[in-house]
Amino acid sequence: MVEIVAHCKLSLLKKISLYLHIPFCAQRCHYCDFYSSTKISSCGEQFLESIRKELVWQKNRFQESVQLQTIYFGGGTPNLFAPGALLSLLETISRNFLIRQDCEITIEMNPEFVPNAEGLQSLREGGFNRISIGAQSANDNELRFLGRIHSHESTLKAVDAARKAAFENICLDLIWNIPGQTEKQLQHTLETFIELEPSHISAYSLSAEEGTPYAALIENGEIAENPETIGNIFFEQVHDELEKAGFEHYEISNFSQAGKRSKHNQSYWLGDDYLGLGPSAHSKLGKRRFWHDAKLLSYIEKASKNDFTPDGDEEITRQIELEELILLRLRTKEGLKLTDFTKWEREKLLY
Repeated sequence: MVEIVAHCKLSLLKKISLYLHIPFCAQRCHYCDFYSSTKISSCGEQFLESIRKELVWQKNRFQESVQLQTIYFGGGTPNLFAPGALLSLLETISRNFLIRQDCEITIEMNPEFVPNAEGLQSLREGGFNRISIGAQSANDNELRFLGRIHSHESTLKAVDAARKAAFENICLDLIWNIPGQTEKQLQHTLETFIELEPSHISAYSLSAEEGTPYAALIENGEIAENPETIGNIFFEQVHDELEKAGFEHYEISNFSQAGKRSKHNQSYWLGDDYLGLGPSAHSKLGKRRFWHDAKLLSYIEKASKNDFTPDGDEEITRQIELEELILLRLRTKEGLKLTDFTKWEREKLLY
């Protein structure tokens, strides 16, 4: 498996996206099933050194003409690290990979830990050009139910700091279909978020993912999910209000102002190649998909040996490719095109 990347053809790798999984959180949200750890005080510096090593290790598997079309710092809560640490990591990327001039460079942030305007300005001047703020709701009771550590006031301060730092591409995350939520409450959040004038809103229906505290509450009968009919009403409400405010509904959960679609997420939906670094991160290069286990200490141990061999990999057969193509493209505004299929595949699909 060490040679997976080395064996991929250059023609498939001229443009790739880069994802860095920063796994640390102050506390785990009740609905989240992404891999995270609260051990930043004991493992934070080791992690940063480890992911720097992986950047160099992965770079050596590519030819120099590989270009990054998007870079995404996700998590987790990347902004638990100080701006200087994040900029140092971005500098390591730029030393090892060619970055396209129009590269979209995103960082996810929890409103509670957003740096002041000066700190955000240093991030923008250092290369970050898109900020994604996990606002989720304008209702503090809903935020507490979700297990969020921040208040709506923190969101307002975060957006204000981002504006003062001259960020032009600001995304807000929103969660709807919360048990007990009313149309009036959702309307308040929608109107409040619209008034903040973000360039992008990602609006997700709350789902009960296996192993989360939220799912456990449902399984134990302590709360009940909203009926599907209510979820449908909320979905139409989100769609109608955001489109009325000038947002393009370009993917089932994503809305953007003109020219502000998420390039990084689109690279996934279009089946482009991407490289994922950090514990639990997945990569797709050519006809191979590979990944690291969701284990922070195991990842740090890999760094100590300077061997980031994937913990798992699979071949992407044409059957898998077609299934993912259909699944992902049907989520988008553009949908499927018959030209995405061979003549035989078109006939099989149609007849």
